[in-house]
Amino acid sequence: MEEDRALTLLQAAIASYVADLHTPVAAFLDQSADQRDPSNIPLLLHSLDDLIYFLTQEVKGKLPMQEYNNHLQGTRSYRDQLAACHQSLLHGHTPHQARRIVPSARGWSLDVNTVLLQHLDKNGFTDVEIGKHLGCSRWTVRRRRAALGSQPKRQQKHRYTEEDLIELVRYYLRQNDQVMVGYRTVLGWLQGQGVTVTRKQVRLLLQELDPGAHRLRRAVVRQRRVYKVPFPNSLWHIDGQHKLIRWKFVIHGGIDGYSRVCVFMAASDNNRAETVERSFLEAAERWGWPQRVRVDYGKENNGIWEQMVAIRRKWYTYKPCNV
Repeated sequence: MEEDRALTLLQAAIASYVADLHTPVAAFLDQSADQRDPSNIPLLLHSLDDLIYFLTQEVKGKLPMQEYNNHLQGTRSYRDQLAACHQSLLHGHTPHQARRIVPSARGWSLDVNTVLLQHLDKNGFTDVEIGKHLGCSRWTVRRRRAALGSQPKRQQKHRYTEEDLIELVRYYLRQNDQVMVGYRTVLGWLQGQGVTVTRKQVRLLLQELDPGAHRLRRAVVRQRRVYKVPFPNSLWHIDGQHKLIRWKFVIHGGIDGYSRVCVFMAASDNNRAETVERSFLEAAERWGWPQRVRVDYGKENNGIWEQMVAIRRKWYTYKPCNV
């Protein structure tokens, strides 16, 4: 009985998810050729490709065959129509930009593609990303969402009751290794089924369904990889922390791989290469130059790269000896 109820909820969640992705595609195809915005096609094709992958890799075998084939064939049909439309449209169109119109004496207003806005909103894009695609600011995105009657993302609630969520989570735990499944895995699976739920709700559900599982996961000792550095200043590790950049705090630090000594830790109000380079040079003057430096590919590390190339060229320049 519980499995039947869980299967029914799963069918409803997948059907809702498929419908949410099909709706903007159908609305786009219903438009006349002169009304279609070519910049929308790549995003719609990408969403359909993701849906086809989800249906073939995650859903296959979990739904009745007829229902599964209907979802898959409908998605592939939309995908083929979009691809044909993409080939037929003329090239050279500029990306979508919101046009200014005058709807009333109140003043200027932006003509925003509301269908695309709703589609991007449902698929987890941020307001800033939606604004960049639509050619408007994030504040315009929020106002149009409110005008459409949609709630802000922080106020959006799932459409399922707590009992329904418990059944869905219990169904997923039965299909997988219950002990090794954490809240992030369950949260990702629920979002893949089209269920909007918060991390706190998922954590509470897992604590209720299996209170001892997290203790078993914490008891698993992970084997650390072998890390060997031959001597001090042989290798420095340098990285940055950008979580506070909204408040103009950027933190960069370096550590010696042999002794684990923090050679420098600096906070600044920018992420420029010369700022990071200055901190690195101060550390090199105090602790000595490292033989190698390990950093990521961020442009803020270009100054360190230039300094290391210059100093290594001095070290390894060949000078013949007079015998």
